[in-house]
Amino acid sequence: MGVTSISLTTKGITNTGKGVNGSFFLYENVNNAAEFIGEVRLLGTLNPQTNIFEGSIVDAAATNIEIGTFRGALYGPGREQLGLVFQFSRAQENGKIYVGWMLAPRI
Repeated sequence: MGVTSISLTTKGITNTGKGVNGSFFLYENVNNAAEFIGEVRLLGTLNPQTNIFEGSIVDAAATNIEIGTFRGALYGPGREQLGLVFQFSRAQENGKIYVGWMLAPRI
């Protein structure tokens, strides 16, 4: 299995109290064309003392079955940005494991 090029398009990540929720679209580069793979959702909690958040990644198309995890932190002036690392697998569909990182504005 080789390295697969993927791109993520965020639909937004929100911080509501102690919860962190969001979703993003996953695209795979197939023959130099972006092929839509699916939508995944982030469901987690924020520790307000450390600004660290973590939680589960669920497959939006498979009735929210948990497929991975994420961990990240708020940063920047006024903690208006967030960064996270993630790993998940869509083994039921293609057997691939995805790992990566994401930076996004806090909404």
